[in-house]
Amino acid sequence: MAVEGYIKAQQDFEKLSKDIRKLGKNIEEIGLALRESIQNFSFAHNSTALPGVVRVEDKNLIDANFWPSAQVIMDLIEKWHRSRAEVEALWSEIPPEQRRGLPPP
Repeated sequence: MAVEGYIKAQQDFEKLSKDIRKLGKNIEEIGLALRESIQNFSFAHNSTALPGVVRVEDKNLIDANFWPSAQVIMDLIEKWHRSRAEVEALWSEIPPEQRRGLPPP
């Protein structure tokens, strides 16, 4: 039972890690678009309007509804730390002879 619990927790942890890395990549790409195209960058679905003469390219129009707040990011990071601690705790419950073939935390 401990092995199955560990495998599930490890899979959940890896998925969460992947999701956070993807979020980081999205933030990085948005930052690059902002740095390289200030004149053509905007967030859609927010309360600030740009002057009518500004033409925003589709690739530089970011949906503000999908932009995470600092609280959302911190909640994900906190969940990541709890998940990692759970994986490590479950690993310690598995007898060494049963760890063979399992990825360590």
